[in-house]
Amino acid sequence: MTPINSSQGLRHPRIFFEKKLRKILERVSKGEWVDFHWKEFFVLRGDYTGRAKATALWVVGSFARGAEYCGDLDLVLCAEEEYTSFRASGLTVSKALVGAPPYVRTYVDTPEENSSYASFDDAVLLWSKEQPDWEKALAGIKVSPDAGRHEREWDEIPLRMEQICIADPDKMLELKKSGVIDWQWFEWDALAAFPLIEKNVPKKRLDFIKSRRASKYSQCLDLAAKWLSHREYADSWDLYGCLIRKEMPITIGGHALTISPMPGLWLSYLDDPTCHTVLIMPYKTKRGPNGMWAITRGPNHPAVQKRTS
Repeated sequence: MTPINSSQGLRHPRIFFEKKLRKILERVSKGEWVDFHWKEFFVLRGDYTGRAKATALWVVGSFARGAEYCGDLDLVLCAEEEYTSFRASGLTVSKALVGAPPYVRTYVDTPEENSSYASFDDAVLLWSKEQPDWEKALAGIKVSPDAGRHEREWDEIPLRMEQICIADPDKMLELKKSGVIDWQWFEWDALAAFPLIEKNVPKKRLDFIKSRRASKYSQCLDLAAKWLSHREYADSWDLYGCLIRKEMPITIGGHALTISPMPGLWLSYLDDPTCHTVLIMPYKTKRGPNGMWAITRGPNHPAVQKRTS
């Protein structure tokens, strides 16, 4: 069985994920304490240490329901944690105990309350101190041709949650439903098909930026520049902000473009009357979706309401 492409991106056969899951179960079922350290760059600013050990592991999502093809392997990990100072993030703990294998998402705590902000009714307990026989638990999941991916409210958001920094996807959907924001999605191939209007792009300045960024950044910037060359002029590109901080958007006239492995949304830019569109572009991945997310003010945005009142 080979991978297939769907509207939700690349999906792999079940055996692909079962091999990964077995390696993870062999690792966590030892129940050993694992020491780890992490850096905090924003609020706490420093190097910190801690240790953790797994106490239970559930599989959730399409794999737990017996689907023959899955987009990723979703796990919930419960762990004991010890720290000398501050607690680490769930991502740090899961990386220490499970690792970071491709196509695997690990949420920390329980199926009911965890770092995904969702409750998993389909959770299957594979291993715990009280239920150590994970081979039996894994074999107990029956494959079903009818099982598949559940539709989620978040599917309206064109990118996967792992591709963007989004604190509250429910709030994002509410903003769209209430007309505060609106958005449009541009597929990677559609962007590539745009002819470049060279006179509207500051080639030397973009080449300077690309020389200081990863190749995937440059790949995204070239495509975004094609699209933007039909909407802005060369002298409207302001690259100063992104030179100071890589995560900062590039301002191009009324557009604010963010390119990153996991970009933030920067919706606050829409509060500025000089910016009408926030462009979000994660690096291209095999899984996808790949493209550019254009977020604009809706008719009920405070800035629009103020202008029309």
